[in-house]
Amino acid sequence: MFKNVQLGKLMLKTFINFTLAEEINSGDMYIECFYRKVKTNQMRLLFRGKWDACTIEDKLAEQSDRLVKCPMEAGKRSFKKAFAVPAWLPTGEYRFYIDTTDNRNKTIGCCVVEFELL
Repeated sequence: MFKNVQLGKLMLKTFINFTLAEEINSGDMYIECFYRKVKTNQMRLLFRGKWDACTIEDKLAEQSDRLVKCPMEAGKRSFKKAFAVPAWLPTGEYRFYIDTTDNRNKTIGCCVVEFELL
């Protein structure tokens, strides 16, 4: 994580690398977010959701910032993207589980994102 001096926000930079064996025309993205307060041992589920993988980024102001555009051609992919961390988030640990499936419900990618706000 790093501080964006221009915007005065905390930013989370992610790096994503994967290879698609075949073209993807549709699919779903499942996201779970967990939170643990400082000095506790229990992770609590904050939210769980399922979105269409091809349209999850449709509301972005800058369409050039999109990582997912369908169809996605087969082959190697490498992305780097920064996300603003909301200033109102309480201190603690955060963990995201993200699973992406194709139209046959076959997993095409998954990742875990963890960070701690102090």
